[in-house]
Amino acid sequence: MSFKAEGFLSKEVANWTNDIRKKYERIFALADDLNLLVNRTIPRIKGTRRDAQTVAVTGLYLRAIQAYQGVIILAEKGMIADSRSLLRNVCETTIKMGAIAKDASYVQALHDGDDTHRITLGKALIDKKFVEEFGGGEHIERIAAAVAQIEAEREGDKATRTSLEAMAVFAGLQPLYNTIFRGTSGDAAHATLGAIERHLWVSDDKSDCKFLFVPSEEDLENTLHASVFVVLETLGILLTVFPQSDSAVETEQLQKRYSKFLQDLDSSRGQMAQE
Repeated sequence: MSFKAEGFLSKEVANWTNDIRKKYERIFALADDLNLLVNRTIPRIKGTRRDAQTVAVTGLYLRAIQAYQGVIILAEKGMIADSRSLLRNVCETTIKMGAIAKDASYVQALHDGDDTHRITLGKALIDKKFVEEFGGGEHIERIAAAVAQIEAEREGDKATRTSLEAMAVFAGLQPLYNTIFRGTSGDAAHATLGAIERHLWVSDDKSDCKFLFVPSEEDLENTLHASVFVVLETLGILLTVFPQSDSAVETEQLQKRYSKFLQDLDSSRGQMAQE
């Protein structure tokens, strides 16, 4: 069926994807090659030591790779806001992975965050006013017991969250936090003005406005090269915990390709500005 009938579920999007991959062939090729490399590292992690630090790093790495692949899938379909939302996830995951790889004690931050979430959610669900309005039935006692158990296990300590910004600073990844994580928060991940504007076309003189619901290439190239930048960091962090000499060589080669891509991109934009 047509895009008009099915939207982004339409098979017509495949034609747009083919065209857009040709138009941005170089950055897609770089993103695809990086994806092949990170997937090759997965089997090599198996059979290595298993402790709290390596389990956390491995789990976060797999989460980052999956989200990265989602970035590419959504970008090639022209779903840029959604692609950038996953880019934000890749960034967040990489920051936490970096902190834990540098200091195993940061694994506790994951446990603290999980406890905080479950306590907060549980108390909201058993709140008297909430139950009176929306009900809760037989689940109330079970949820209350679970909250009490978590609080008892913490021996009265208040569950707290270690801020992502603090973890970014510790891991030396504050540039990722300040630029990519914060940037995608404002223009994609949340229901913000920036996200809404992606569905609007406004004439230069602001006399006309139209709503948009079509594949878009706005920020597509920036989204892909930002994702490549972050995942190169992700891979570098992994290799500090699970050294793989051949992967390190391939990573360095991709980093050089990425740097050359950025140089050429800046050069072409400079020429366009002069014209």
